[in-house]
Amino acid sequence: MRASPAFQVNLQRFAFWRSAVAVLAFMALVCTLAWSASDTSPRPVSVWLLVNFVAIVLVWAAVSASRTDALSLRWDTLNWRLGPISSVGEEPLVGRLTVVMDLGFWMLIRFVQTEPAIRHFGLRPQRCIAAQRRGMESTWHAFRCAVHASRPAELGVGAEHAKTLE
Repeated sequence: MRASPAFQVNLQRFAFWRSAVAVLAFMALVCTLAWSASDTSPRPVSVWLLVNFVAIVLVWAAVSASRTDALSLRWDTLNWRLGPISSVGEEPLVGRLTVVMDLGFWMLIRFVQTEPAIRHFGLRPQRCIAAQRRGMESTWHAFRCAVHASRPAELGVGAEHAKTLE
């Protein structure tokens, strides 16, 4: 498989992501409230407080997950580079991308930072990024190709064995 040529894209629209998060949060909130109201016998105050606390946490999580700033994402043929849209061409974060979900018109990708080697509890910093076709129709196909083909070829066991035979 050939590696993808250098590629840069600005991710500015997140309407599908925000809508999906809002729908899921609303469904979780409705289910939580329906469960708390489903029994004919009165529930203890502690259970009611816990349910309301969970509902508030769900709303907070949905609001924080739907907030996404415009990003610049660039493939330089070796690494992916990520940064705010104001840093086009000089993105500060270096890492690798993996596709979490690809619906054809929408993708959820994970950016795992590789440089600088900052680790939190043995884990590298990572960020999930939502990308949608709307707003980047002319570059969508090239973007998907770059994301799927951007992994540099790694030497497998067969390739190492063939190299030793030469």
